[in-house]
Amino acid sequence: MILATGLKPEAVLVGLLGWIVPYLLLANYLERSLFPFRAYCYTQSDLLSEKHHLESLEHCVDRYHYPRKADPSCRLNVAPGTLIEPKIVGKPKKIAVVRSAPNAPDYRNFIRATWKKDFVGIPVVFLVGLRDGTDLRAEAEEHQDILQFNFTDGYFVLGYKMTSTYEYFLRLVPDLEEIIVLNDDTIVNVEALAKLPRQAPAEPWVIGKVSRGYPRLWMPWLTWHVGGDVYPNLCYPRFVQGSSFIISRGATKSILANICRFPWIHLDDIHLGVMSSCLNIRLLHEEGFDHHTFDNFVVFHYQYSRYTAAYLKGYAPCSSAPLQSQDQNSPQDEPRKSTRTRRYKTPSPQLLRVRRNAANERERRRMSMLNTAYDKLRTVLPEMDSGRRLSKFETLQMAQQYIQSLSKILKSPQH
Repeated sequence: MILATGLKPEAVLVGLLGWIVPYLLLANYLERSLFPFRAYCYTQSDLLSEKHHLESLEHCVDRYHYPRKADPSCRLNVAPGTLIEPKIVGKPKKIAVVRSAPNAPDYRNFIRATWKKDFVGIPVVFLVGLRDGTDLRAEAEEHQDILQFNFTDGYFVLGYKMTSTYEYFLRLVPDLEEIIVLNDDTIVNVEALAKLPRQAPAEPWVIGKVSRGYPRLWMPWLTWHVGGDVYPNLCYPRFVQGSSFIISRGATKSILANICRFPWIHLDDIHLGVMSSCLNIRLLHEEGFDHHTFDNFVVFHYQYSRYTAAYLKGYAPCSSAPLQSQDQNSPQDEPRKSTRTRRYKTPSPQLLRVRRNAANERERRRMSMLNTAYDKLRTVLPEMDSGRRLSKFETLQMAQQYIQSLSKILKSPQH
């Protein structure tokens, strides 16, 4: 049989499925383990589409969260108060904010010594909360680049840290056009950042690495675990990876105005993805964000392991072209200064060997943890008639079928 396109069905099938083997060979362990769920999520066309929904906001919220409702006592749009504030000179159009922990001065010092210097006319501010036994007053007095909020810091309050940041800077700098959001374990290619296409600041948009087809991770031993009581669907909508992105003034205003109309999800990038879908905030994908290699990167970040500050400093650029705010550009009659291209320190063979051994040890620990997780998962699944031990792929298939069966039981009229 020959199709209208002139291709045989076998050739079409190979074209459709040919990417699976390279994916399984090249993807990291967690991605390979989630393959059947990602394949399922790629069948959810409404979650993959870039088109925004024309339904009412209430219906859109229900589509993602039903039967969960927004917290009537929500105070996410209320400023928490600040204990330490940075020194902001003039009225910048852009501000870069770095999410940091109070007890991570080594990461802040690494950034101050490297890529922060390339942000000319654009303040770089470190965002922190409170932590017992940590006093940042001396560090803040020396560098004047810390914004400390009056709430306890932690992984589960990243979303609140971001809404607090938006409220603070929109109030402090009314003419602010965009906020560059970064994690403290990143390396920024400031020259590449400056070359990104300009967008209208009043429009609601977010630029970064747009991810799609991701399943909710229900396994409680994973960092990104989200329970079904928090997000009842198996698949997430499109979202921008939270390690690095740029958000417009229009988007921050829309988020602050509507944040309490949504049930809270502690993963801030997922929560932003749901809100973006319902609030018509455009998610604009740009290659190079959340990049784990130094090839054509905008922001280098490795999400599966937090590199040490010393490790990152070993790869930080020796020099780069500075990123200037529009209102800080040199006069037109001044000759344009030449800029050197970005260069990277070449690590010594000894340092490369140490890094390779450390990476191998991390991979061994990760494999051990995942194998333990699979063993725990097998203990809660129904046993097969043969009594044989399920493979990892079969375990995930069985888990998916088991969850779907339990979900049908819970949704049946008798329950």
